[in-house]
Order: sequence, then C-alpha cells, then structure tokens
Amino acid sequence: MNKNILMKTSKRLISVAALALTLFGCALDSGGPYKGEVVEEGTGKGIEGAWVAVTWEMNFGSTAGGGGGYPCYHIEIAKTDKDGKYYVPRWSVDHSKAETPSILKTRVSPLSGVIDTRVYIPGYTYSRKEHRQSNHAVMARFTGTPEERLKELQYMRIGCELMPITWQTALIPLDEAIAKELLQLPDNALRRQELQDNEDHIERIRGRISSR
Repeated sequence: MNKNILMKTSKRLISVAALALTLFGCALDSGGPYKGEVVEEGTGKGIEGAWVAVTWEMNFGSTAGGGGGYPCYHIEIAKTDKDGKYYVPRWSVDHSKAETPSILKTRVSPLSGVIDTRVYIPGYTYSRKEHRQSNHAVMARFTGTPEERLKELQYMRIGCELMPITWQTALIPLDEAIAKELLQLPDNALRRQELQDNEDHIERIRGRISSR
C-alpha cells in the first residue's frame, strides 16, 4: 500500500480514537482558569478574605437521558486577596474512576453547562442595589434579623451533587467559617439543627459517616 495512504489512514484512526475518548467520557474533564472580584456596596472597594465557591454545573440537556437542570459536577474554593480579587487555576479530574457517578461515565457528549459562584463573608449579604455578575459580586453589610441571617447561612452550605463527597475537602474550611457565625446567633432549635447539619456535612466529606 502507498506510504502516503498509510499515513493518512493512521492519522484518521488517531483522530477517531481521540473523538471517541471525548464523546464517551474516557478523557479527563477540566475547567478554568477562572477569576473575579468581590467589592463592597457603595465604596466599590475590594473585600479581602471573602470565601468564593465556584461551581461547574452540567447542562443535563447534553447528556444521555438528560431531563433538564444544572447539577454541579465540580467545585473549587478560593479566597479574595487584599484587592478583593480571586483566582481559580485550571483543574482536571479523571471521571472514569470507580467512585464517580455513572452519569459522568456514560454521557454521550462532552460536559457543557454553566459556571456559578457563591460568596460568603461573615456579616455580609449580596447587595440589593447593585447588579451581581457571576465573576463580580457586590456585598453589603447584613442588617436583617437573626432569623433572616440563619436562612442565608443555610443557603451557604454548599454541595456538589455529581462530585464524590470525599473529593470536596476544600469545602471544610468554608463550613467551619459558617459554623463560627452560626454560634454567634441566638440559640434556638433551628440554629442547633443547622450546626448539626453543618458538622455532619464535614464528617461525610472526611468519610467518617455515610451520605444521607
């Protein structure tokens, strides 16, 4: 057979193999880098030390048997610097591992979806006056009731449905920071339950108790 034909055929086979790896999820998934900022309402000054959870969420319309929705498949945690800036470097993970949920192994197209962020600062909430963008958060001092703050802190306990929970160790310092603020709220049954749920979440990440 002509040498040129052999070379062209080999290149085609390599291309087909690479495509198959992408389509059937045998390759590494990756994302990032991602950067943004957190500033204070009114002054526009960057806030240092803010916790930022960046989640990559799957578009279920692009997966086998997808029924809509955007479940999280990867999460990274960052903290802002003295200028209120944060940065998440590029990451990659092998989703062919045994503990990976089957939907990530059997999808028939590459992961696609959206990137979302959630910001936590003790004593702060999202500004209601200034528009929030995914990589530009405007935060204001919280002025509501303890009951309202408790609801906000419940919202801040973050999970990632399609990422094995024992891979989510970066969430532990964030959970511990939230627990410190919870302890400053008036004691009641709801606060105690939230503290227990928070502790359980940390223990599940550490692999000490099974997921519910």
